[in-house]
Amino acid sequence: MAITVLIAEDDPMVASLHQRAVEGLVGYKVVGLARNGWEALTLAEELKPDLVVLDVYMPHLDGMAVLQRLRSMRLPSDVIMITAARDSENLQEAMRQGALDYIIKPFKLERLTDSLKSYAARASGLSRQRALSQNEIDGIMHHERLRPKSSTMKLPKGLNELTLEMIAAGLKRGGHPLTAEEIALQCGVSRVTARRYLEHMVTNHQARVELSYGTGRPSRLYTAVQ
Repeated sequence: MAITVLIAEDDPMVASLHQRAVEGLVGYKVVGLARNGWEALTLAEELKPDLVVLDVYMPHLDGMAVLQRLRSMRLPSDVIMITAARDSENLQEAMRQGALDYIIKPFKLERLTDSLKSYAARASGLSRQRALSQNEIDGIMHHERLRPKSSTMKLPKGLNELTLEMIAAGLKRGGHPLTAEEIALQCGVSRVTARRYLEHMVTNHQARVELSYGTGRPSRLYTAVQ
């Protein structure tokens, strides 16, 4: 199922940019756009999105008040805050109210995309119907977002941790051997990129690979190492 997102932003142009960033990722769906704080609360209660991308400075009710009310309403929505406020008081309040990320304007859209990718990996880990290990719980609680084991190692040139995290989560989520093409389609990257990360995971014993023989060249099938 897609991760549903509500975007709360009073500037239509900025809201459109955020929508394009969200919908540019595989597995995400924008279900609502709010132009002010009251509308954000109304849509959040009606739609119950998985995630709210919430601007702080909005008409009628600011984003911090929206976050507080979302929590008091006990809605099952996570929140990424976007703001021009750089003071520690706002950051501390956002953290107290459980905001998952705090992005300062102006920012490159890649910063929001990185946050969304991390959220997808975190959600994937939490959605598994099994007991979590202490290491997995520690990763979630300390915002390590279920990083692959090799994340503490220096990655080869051209690879980055967030994409590795996303591909590792996709491979685990599949639950069966997948080709680089299938992972590429699932994660929204090129086949060549997926293949590079998958081979890196094989080298670091995070995945194993086997050849499947049919007509033509054999396919390389990758499986996550649990």
